[in-house]
Amino acid sequence: MNIEDYLDNLIEVGLEKNHWFMTKQTMSDFYFPFYVGHIVETYATKHMPNQNYQMYYTQCFKDNPETRELYPKQCESENTYRNSIIAEFVGLIERTDNQYAHANVTNAYLRLKSYLTKAADVSEHKDIVDRQIEKLCLNVIDSRKMSDVREVTIFPIIFIYKILLGLYSKYGDSKLTYEEFSLFVMRAKNYQEYDQVMNLIEQYRKHNYNNSYDLKIRKILKHQSTTNVRFDTMIGSLTHIDYKKNEYYRISNSQESYDYMQKIVEIYENSDIAKITDKNKLKTFMQSQYYFTGEIDKVDLGKSISAEEFKQMIENEDKFLKELERLAKKYGEQGTTTIQSEVRLSSVQQAFRDKLIEQYGQKCLLCGVTHKDMLVASHIKDAAKSNIFEKADFNNGLLLCANHDKLFDKFLITFNFYDGKIQISKTLSDEEKNICQLDENYCLPEEMLTPERSEYLMWHNEEYHKKESER
Repeated sequence: MNIEDYLDNLIEVGLEKNHWFMTKQTMSDFYFPFYVGHIVETYATKHMPNQNYQMYYTQCFKDNPETRELYPKQCESENTYRNSIIAEFVGLIERTDNQYAHANVTNAYLRLKSYLTKAADVSEHKDIVDRQIEKLCLNVIDSRKMSDVREVTIFPIIFIYKILLGLYSKYGDSKLTYEEFSLFVMRAKNYQEYDQVMNLIEQYRKHNYNNSYDLKIRKILKHQSTTNVRFDTMIGSLTHIDYKKNEYYRISNSQESYDYMQKIVEIYENSDIAKITDKNKLKTFMQSQYYFTGEIDKVDLGKSISAEEFKQMIENEDKFLKELERLAKKYGEQGTTTIQSEVRLSSVQQAFRDKLIEQYGQKCLLCGVTHKDMLVASHIKDAAKSNIFEKADFNNGLLLCANHDKLFDKFLITFNFYDGKIQISKTLSDEEKNICQLDENYCLPEEMLTPERSEYLMWHNEEYHKKESER
């Protein structure tokens, strides 16, 4: 897009629209919203009779010497609601109605709670704290009315990492000026706009503007949507970003920071989360104890793969695709039950199983059995009814022990396509449920509910309900 057309369009559409928005409150450091989470967690059991949430909130800050010193204004807070919303935006608490008095802490908070008991612990466990901030989703507002936390659209931290890496690659300096951030980056509506944003920054750096466009740029930079950004301090708090308020963002001056950002972007782009567009699912992810891959405190960044390793991965992928094509050519894409034995013995089935283990660990989802020989890569959509490509799609699979595979295969259990909650056949007795270790409250891990797997589960749900009505 031509930068002059871009600037004209911004002004024509309205500067109050199409920009990232978090909350009117500023997050000075991560311990503050985490401590608000502690207040929410303890309010139900520790507040005094006739003591409402606001009174309990300010009392907690007063009674704790550390918070009294760090956040003196909170000891007399009249903006309890506006301060508490920060904790909600970073995924630590969730309201069940409009009142924080009835809110609950999230799994993300509970996982962080095992590491953070005082403000100094944030620095001690910065890697884990950074990962929670990196999960943050921001909404892109499209009107004057500020949307709530459910209206999330983009992972801003990951997008900024990508931009900084791109600038370093192009210019040998990762510096992103605050003007460039305000004009282009914070107005991106999704991750796929990366190329457009980089192109606009390049034009901005090369272009000789006339007075008319200088005025338009100044108008945008002075508008409230630009000057009232409240999440910039949060971005600046990240370990691997060097930030000077209202001036620039830059990769911290070390190879370690460059490698870290590169790895995180790689993890995000290859994760199932990057494919999700359902805003409620993104909100659930933000409030979970999970990162883009694995649990938030158990992510192995490892080293970037070498050129030789990458070449081998491509060769393996090529071999896999050729095997698929061979089977499709021999039996037709739809295939028949007659090819089951060959498929099961082929590299296709091995890759199907290996991918499930790689993505979700070597264990049965329901009982935790880890012995490889006792695990089955179970197809969600019946393999006999799947075409060759569906047979090889790891989204069409769950790793189960032989017992649970049989229950799933016979449609005695299924998992709801939307939230992953288990459904158990009415024909199973309580004793049988006990023996089979079936927990009626079990849900599939959130990261497994990819759009593709949800579609396969929808098929399985329909078959389950058909069978159930006939039993």
